[in-house]
Amino acid sequence: MSTRRRAAAGLAISVGIAAGLILLGDAYLMRIATLGAIFAILALGLNLTAGHLGLFDFGYVLYFGIGGYATALLTLRAGWAWEAALLASVVISVAAGVVVGVVVLRLRGPYFVIATFSFLTVAYYVAINWRDVTNGSLGLIGLPAPAIELPFLGRVDGFSPSGALAIAVTGLLVAVGVVWRVVASGAGRAWHAIRDNEDLASSVGLDPARYAFLALGISAGLGGLGGSLYAGYVGIVTPEIFSFGHMVNVLLMVVIGGTGTFLGPLVGAFLVESVPELLRVAEAFRLPIFGIMLIAAILFAPRGVVSLRRPRRTRPGRQLGSSVTGDPS
Repeated sequence: MSTRRRAAAGLAISVGIAAGLILLGDAYLMRIATLGAIFAILALGLNLTAGHLGLFDFGYVLYFGIGGYATALLTLRAGWAWEAALLASVVISVAAGVVVGVVVLRLRGPYFVIATFSFLTVAYYVAINWRDVTNGSLGLIGLPAPAIELPFLGRVDGFSPSGALAIAVTGLLVAVGVVWRVVASGAGRAWHAIRDNEDLASSVGLDPARYAFLALGISAGLGGLGGSLYAGYVGIVTPEIFSFGHMVNVLLMVVIGGTGTFLGPLVGAFLVESVPELLRVAEAFRLPIFGIMLIAAILFAPRGVVSLRRPRRTRPGRQLGSSVTGDPS
């Protein structure tokens, strides 16, 4: 399946799920789907660097937190409209990604992981201790609910469960469109070449640093978008938005869904968000069952659940290594 078809499938699935839940009218299910859509944006962003470029950013939720705090400060302190605050939050997150990239993109392997995680740790303690700006551990409370104009729907606000879901899915559709365009472009093929053999990619004229900055900037922008949507949905931003727990969840979404694939992060996000909630019927055993399911997914689908589909037959004359510059799975 081509990248264009994967993007169309992702869009159709997302819209179909949202429309079905809105028609069903179950507020609880719409809440799960809303959080799933928001974290799917994060999973798509992390997958750009981890899956397509091969650099695991263990501080990725730094941009999630920056987007959330930027939206909170601009709406509560500066009186900005939510739409303007969202756009500004994305820009601020991209700028933060560039600043972080100046430091961490010189590193590789465990040093890259440690450096990115260090930025996340610093941000967490800054949010706790810079009380004049962040209000410390109490956080910023009372954010206005998101409200935007949507085609065919008119003015939609996030006060209602259906409105919040529509806004979150709209953000996800934008993220899917951005990822599809960039992965299907020459930049996406360059990322795959650098991921598979950086030295060889450099020898044929590709600049790894340039393409790494591009990947980090786009993924940071998607993280900021997710953080802004999350802050508007829950109505509060605390230092916990920088917690390593969020980082683990997003990483699980990418790994379980399928690292380096297009649909994998979407599938993984909704699985990680929905399965623990569905297991609440067995509250005492919910977390152990979820843990067993995660282990089983890693053992039996190490390349992600999307790899469980029926393998395609190899075309005549197709080279084994030709996938380096082709469409991702």
